[in-house]
Amino acid sequence: MPEPTPSEGQNLFEGDQPLPPEPESSELVLSGPPEPPRPWSKDATLPRVISNMGAGQLQNALSLRAKQGKLAGYQKQTERSFTLDAAGGLYERTLIATIISDTADNDEHTEIWFEGKLKRTIPIVVIAVLVFTLWPGVWLTDSILSTWFNWYRLGIWWTSAWYIPLTLLAVPAFWAQFKKSERESWDDAHKAIEKIARVGDGEVVGLSDDTPGV
Repeated sequence: MPEPTPSEGQNLFEGDQPLPPEPESSELVLSGPPEPPRPWSKDATLPRVISNMGAGQLQNALSLRAKQGKLAGYQKQTERSFTLDAAGGLYERTLIATIISDTADNDEHTEIWFEGKLKRTIPIVVIAVLVFTLWPGVWLTDSILSTWFNWYRLGIWWTSAWYIPLTLLAVPAFWAQFKKSERESWDDAHKAIEKIARVGDGEVVGLSDDTPGV
């Protein structure tokens, strides 16, 4: 006679009750993003904030402070990310913040990582103007000069020989303006990070003496 086989969740011993189902394991939030945040520039990285608030509580506190006009450009992106403005003259940046924790949103310990992203509208406009100034700018210049001045008959190639170098003299000035804006955005980002640390009842860690473009 074949031996009895246990039913699912029950063993062979007499009097045993069906085994209770195993509790589902709680899903853990990763303690950090797959990759570290991108540095502000090749020679400078933003600090982090260690907060005593959970992600949800921190977002609510930041939103309240933004409504009071004390946190420029704050926008909640997801439950664990938000953005702010990093003012820097003509070439402004967006400060992207990612909230990291080990458990749920009500965890009492969170870490905030930051990275900067250049707003591309103004750089694209500047580059487009520079390209347009070169061409058809050189052709327009040659056409206007040859029309207004009868003695100007150098031709497009000779016009290009003096016009293009003269135009490119403006490039170092544009670059210097860009680097100045980068430093100003860097300083403004640090001020915003310090505000976030105060709102989040935390502290700034990972401060560096490095400054982009210096």
